[in-house]
Amino acid sequence: MTTTHLGAVSTPSRKAPATASVANSFLKFADLQDQGVIVIHTGEQANRDANIRATLQRAHNDALMADNPIDPEVEPEQTLHVSPGQLGEITKLYKIADSDATRKIIVHQVGNLATEKAKRLILELQKQAPNAELYQGHQGQNATQWQLVEVVALEQSLSAEANQHEAPWQMSVVPLHPMRDDDALGKNGLPKGFEIQGDRLCAWELVGRGDEARRELVPISSPVRVLAETADEHGRGYGRLLEWHDSAGRVRHWAMPVRSLVPRNGEEVFAALLDAGLPFIELGSKRRLAAYLMACRPEKRITCVERTGWHGQAYVLPQGAIGPDAKGVILQTAGYATNDFTEHGTLADWQQGVAALAVGNSRLCFALSLAFAAPLLSLIGMEGGGFHLKGESTDGKTTVMKAAASVYGHPDRYGQTWRATGNAIEGIASRRNDALLCLDELGELDGREAGQTAYMLANGQGKGRSKQDGELRERKAWRLLFLSTGELSLEDHAASAGKSTQAGMEVRTIQIPSDTGHHGAFEWLHGLENGRTFADTLKANSDKHNGTAFRAFIEHIATDMTSHGLQLRADVKRLADELTPKGAGNQVGRAINRFALVAAAGELATKLGVTGWPEGEAVRAVRVCLKAWLAERGHLGNKEDEATLVQIRAFISAYQYSRFADWFDPNHRPVNMVGFRRVEPEGVSFYILPPGWLEITKGRDPKRAAFLCLEAGYLLTGKDKKRLQRKARLPGMSGSVWVYLLTERALAEEAEGQEDE
Repeated sequence: MTTTHLGAVSTPSRKAPATASVANSFLKFADLQDQGVIVIHTGEQANRDANIRATLQRAHNDALMADNPIDPEVEPEQTLHVSPGQLGEITKLYKIADSDATRKIIVHQVGNLATEKAKRLILELQKQAPNAELYQGHQGQNATQWQLVEVVALEQSLSAEANQHEAPWQMSVVPLHPMRDDDALGKNGLPKGFEIQGDRLCAWELVGRGDEARRELVPISSPVRVLAETADEHGRGYGRLLEWHDSAGRVRHWAMPVRSLVPRNGEEVFAALLDAGLPFIELGSKRRLAAYLMACRPEKRITCVERTGWHGQAYVLPQGAIGPDAKGVILQTAGYATNDFTEHGTLADWQQGVAALAVGNSRLCFALSLAFAAPLLSLIGMEGGGFHLKGESTDGKTTVMKAAASVYGHPDRYGQTWRATGNAIEGIASRRNDALLCLDELGELDGREAGQTAYMLANGQGKGRSKQDGELRERKAWRLLFLSTGELSLEDHAASAGKSTQAGMEVRTIQIPSDTGHHGAFEWLHGLENGRTFADTLKANSDKHNGTAFRAFIEHIATDMTSHGLQLRADVKRLADELTPKGAGNQVGRAINRFALVAAAGELATKLGVTGWPEGEAVRAVRVCLKAWLAERGHLGNKEDEATLVQIRAFISAYQYSRFADWFDPNHRPVNMVGFRRVEPEGVSFYILPPGWLEITKGRDPKRAAFLCLEAGYLLTGKDKKRLQRKARLPGMSGSVWVYLLTERALAEEAEGQEDE
């Protein structure tokens, strides 16, 4: 339930109809003028004084009408008070509703109220006014259906069905997570009232009437065992670890959240069981199956997590875990989770058919090393991010991505496409925590969402969403590396939809051209006829041999995560220092840290005997890909700095004749001039007035822009070399003024090498 904080509310122009004032501070049910709609205040901070509660209700109605003048559901100002102490199990409540007169009850919780006491209040209200509708009040808003009522109804129903063989006075509400009680167990450790007969889970039910009434075992489903109770490390998210055999005889496991039994009477649970191969559920006895799952009380306790990846010294997968702590943790999902981390063939087969072909092929070797880098992010505390292979269609980039996916499982099952909404990609990302996310064909994603979605993936956190009561839901979170492919860059794809990407995007999603200049995405064909034959061979081998490399790699890492983490930090720092060119900006430096991680991961996988590559192969591939990225980027500075210089060059190039006055022609004076253009035998100079400089650098820091021009060789400083402006006497002016003096290099960068013409 939501804690409501009541405070002062400004008085709107329109008033709610007020009820008669309360004469004294205590109000009984018989004192209420309107017994059809009852308002109750409860909780640790609910006020006992009826006059104060009436004032609060008046403020609530005023705020309600101000916010919703068309259809406000005004509440009575007379209210009843129920303290948490009155909701104890022994205490008998006085009359707070009428079975005939009361048709609607609104409960405002003010301060904390234990869930069990809230349930007690619901049961008492239903007892006193069985036909009344129960609502939850919200300060300044219309009341809404009280969701806890559905939970109580389900628990009551399950309790009644599970105890049909008991006398009515022995029945009670089934607690959501009961303590173990051996007296509640029947044969084979099952709850009383349930038995397994052959290939059926059965329940004892009373059939017949009168003298012919008898108890019989009625089949409710195929056998489902509850092996353990699950809960997260904070004592929340309780569930049951289920086991059954599917129609093919395979053993299936699912850590089912107990909360899944509540919505729609557990329909999602039954659908998930049937979808995962449970042969039989008696559709008319689904409530009996829910009662069985709720009543099971296994002794074993297992920690559950809601996403794959590292948890202590265990790497959690959809159908198991790897590492020393593997037996104590399990993945718990709302539905039966299929396993994308599958294995086919042997590690030796994968090394020979996939990894061996990466030797001498920079993009392929880089992609495989990237797959090994993803699970290492948590070990060294590095943020996530991605790489985007950009190039023409059919150049082999998708095949490279599929080979990277083969590290984890079958490429077609493990790999994904960009063709999804942002919400769907959040779910996909949470299933690839501490792993590589492969996304093919960027062009299939709506360009309007491209930048935001890529930023979300790299940032490791989904969108914030609220519950029905306004409280924030827990965001999906992950830490991963992703490999993307597409014919356009992320910036170009977003621009095609009229959108721009954020400044830090090129660091979070690094664009690498897929074309190597030889055979598309490949340099060395290993004796095969052409690039297409090579790509087809690589794809066939990836489909046939997959999943074994990842498990072998994780098994090695999990045995000594601390030592591997320390060594990795040292290797990443050393490689980053080696790979960083002189004069690189901080954005390039951050990107190179990720390149260094990929190189270190590839070399570590080689050292552990997973890849079969010669030593240094991963570093060589990373150097080639880094060089290709820097060459396409065109500069070592930050993207924002380069954009500033581009803006200045574009303005001067476009307006050098129309916005600059001619130095030697007094008749050429534009109305909206920004400065002077001076042409002499030794070159062209631009004298820009301070107001003109502000216009040219609009949207940028003008001082920073001048400094960047100085570094780029565009700008000449004053004689003292301290000022970015220069004192000059301009044509038609009697005195000297301060100007920004740019050289002709602002029109275009000087070309290096011998002139062609």
